[in-house]
Amino acid sequence: MKVGFISHSTFSSQDSLNTIFGGVVEVLRRLGHEVIFYPPDFSVASRERKRELVKEVLLGSDVVLGAIDDMVLQVREGIGRYVPYVCFLNGSMSRGAPNLITIHHLFKTSDVLVGNCTGDVEITNKFFNNAFTRLLPFTVDEDFYRPLDEASRLALKTKLGFGAEEKILLYSGRLTLEKNVHTLLRVFSVLRSLVPESRLVIVGAEYNDPFPEFGIFTVGIARTLERTAGRLGIPEDRVSFLGRRSLEDLRGLYQVADVLVNMTLHHDENFGLSQIEALACGTPVVGTNWGGLKDTIMDGETGYKVSTVVTKSGVKVNWWEAVNRLVSLLRGGEPRKLRERCYAVAMDRYSLASNCQILESILADCRRAADGPREPLKASVFARQYWGLCTLQWGEPPPYRRGPRSEEMYRELITPFTGTSPASAPEGRLENLHILSLATPVRLTERGTFALDDPIFPLEVAVPDQYRDAAGATIEVMKEEPVVTVGRLVRTHLREHANALDALPWMLDAGLLLRSRPEPDAVSLRSVGAQMGLPLFSIQNVSHTADAIVIR
Repeated sequence: MKVGFISHSTFSSQDSLNTIFGGVVEVLRRLGHEVIFYPPDFSVASRERKRELVKEVLLGSDVVLGAIDDMVLQVREGIGRYVPYVCFLNGSMSRGAPNLITIHHLFKTSDVLVGNCTGDVEITNKFFNNAFTRLLPFTVDEDFYRPLDEASRLALKTKLGFGAEEKILLYSGRLTLEKNVHTLLRVFSVLRSLVPESRLVIVGAEYNDPFPEFGIFTVGIARTLERTAGRLGIPEDRVSFLGRRSLEDLRGLYQVADVLVNMTLHHDENFGLSQIEALACGTPVVGTNWGGLKDTIMDGETGYKVSTVVTKSGVKVNWWEAVNRLVSLLRGGEPRKLRERCYAVAMDRYSLASNCQILESILADCRRAADGPREPLKASVFARQYWGLCTLQWGEPPPYRRGPRSEEMYRELITPFTGTSPASAPEGRLENLHILSLATPVRLTERGTFALDDPIFPLEVAVPDQYRDAAGATIEVMKEEPVVTVGRLVRTHLREHANALDALPWMLDAGLLLRSRPEPDAVSLRSVGAQMGLPLFSIQNVSHTADAIVIR
């Protein structure tokens, strides 16, 4: 089969996309397909010349494959020949599919929309009533990423400058606000007193990407993270910011790490290459039950998932669960037990052979569908409402801060990207043994609202009058005692508030508190210091009507 490959030169600054599509090309070649590329001068050609080159690729291909490209769709409409399109969504859907608003009708029901995690596919089906969707996990370079025997691993650990007894927690990925590395630092600030030999290694280049959906812009995320580590009291010799590293250096860090940790809430985290690269090196993963990580982490087999919860003030990560999972894993010697399983899962689910089988079936389905009816893609009621209210428009309020309906639509959009873990307490009636943790530090404003010290979701929460006293008392207690059982909180601190058990569920839904179930051999609640209730960030509010912003 002749497969026209849609160029991705515009994504060349993102290593992950280069890796992903390089792997796709390798799979196509192994399957024996002829891959047709744009000529080298495509990126510098005029728009009209580009349209001619796209037409040539379409006419010479049985199928085209690549990311969303409006020019391919528009040119295909005019060539008098239908060429099926296997389209990789690349995290667009969890952003609300802004690049499909004006062109979705040019896709046909016989084209294949490819998601790379189950959340991707679920959101796509929420937006389109008649889409042909498929799930395709990406692949790991199994010849490059591989585990070492224990002796070689310890030798490499020493060579890289780590102590033989040190427990290495590794983060690998871009440093952006939505990657939520600041929460990882909070988790580590608790962990280091419980596992004194632990050391956090952070690898990744700084990208000050905005989070425009909530109107958030960073001015220096690497500096912010380093300052956060200092404010949390983490000694400089316990956390290392290594910046960008070569693939060889990164592979070595995967191989010597005891665990890869990722608290990401990135809204286009539709797969997560670092996770499968670590697994292929035999390293377990503790990460958020979010986006692609929901699929790549097998709870209890290759690591542990940490609950993510959609609330009225954004998505919250259950950091208390993360602390317990990491302590259990590092204290119990589990990395050694899990390493063999991690490698086996990586080879079973993310090998080239596995990827070849799935991609070949997608191409076959696409060709079969091309012989049947071809209707334009139809936007659902949800899609039309979402695009009507939550589309990013500069000079307007951020999409998800346009009133209660926009907040509801965000919750509906992002819920498939979230998930709880077995450690999460079930929804419903609170029980005395349930554990409450402060979701994020909170400030009481002059207006009587709660301002969240959360740089991803720096929202203010208005408290209903009937819960004001009980909620305020709860926050004051949990500034000093960030984790507490429901029974202790109510009996010891909220005795004077008759409606405390009504206020607490409201606080959970508002995103002020999180809850977990009690676990055997869990970390002592008293081991968490007041730093988890300490506001850390300078967050300044600027009106969307401002004409200019001056940074001093």
